[in-house]
Amino acid sequence: MQYTVTINQAKALEWGLNAQQALLFAFVYECPSWANKVKTDGGDFFALSKAKIVEELPLLTDKPDTAYRLLIALRDAGLIDLCALGFRLTEKGREWNPNRAGCSTPYQPPVVRPRRRTKKKPIPASLRARVFARDGGVCLRCGCSAPARLRADHVIPESKGGVASMANLQTLCMSCNSWKGVQTIDFRVIAGGAA
Repeated sequence: MQYTVTINQAKALEWGLNAQQALLFAFVYECPSWANKVKTDGGDFFALSKAKIVEELPLLTDKPDTAYRLLIALRDAGLIDLCALGFRLTEKGREWNPNRAGCSTPYQPPVVRPRRRTKKKPIPASLRARVFARDGGVCLRCGCSAPARLRADHVIPESKGGVASMANLQTLCMSCNSWKGVQTIDFRVIAGGAA
C-alpha cells in the first residue's frame, strides 16, 4: 500500500481533475521511479496493472474496473498515453511537478541543491587521530568501533564557544554525535576516560 501520495492541487484544479483522478495521477506520476519499463514499437511505457492500482491505493477504489475508468479519464485529459502493456506520461502530464528537488525519475532529472555554507572550521586530521587514539578508537557513548563512523565531537559545541583542542574533543560515532546535538555532555568523564 502506498503510504504517502503528494497531490499538486494547483495542477489538478487547472486540469479539471476530481479528487479520485488527482489521487490516481499523483500515484501514476511516481510509477516510473519503480515500475518496469516496457519497450514497444510506439515507444517506452511503464507496466502498471489495474490490480496494482487497487493494491497500492485502497482509498481510491477496491474495483479494478473503476481503476481502469480513472486511467481512461487521465488519458482523455491528455495526461497519459495508454497501451495494453502500460502507460507513459505526456508532455502535459510531466508538468505535474516540474521542480521536484532531490527526486529523480526518468521524467525528472535530479536537482542538486548547493551545500549550505557552514562557519565551522574543520578539525585537523592529526588532531582527530590523537583524540581517537586517546579514547581507544571507540565511541565513548555506545562503544561503536567502526572507524568510518567515528567523529571528533566538541564537548562544548562551537556554537557555544567551544574550540577544537584535545581538552574539548571526544570520540563519538555519527549516531551519538547527532543525538548529542549542541548539548554540553562530556562522555570522557562518564566513560571514565581522560577528561
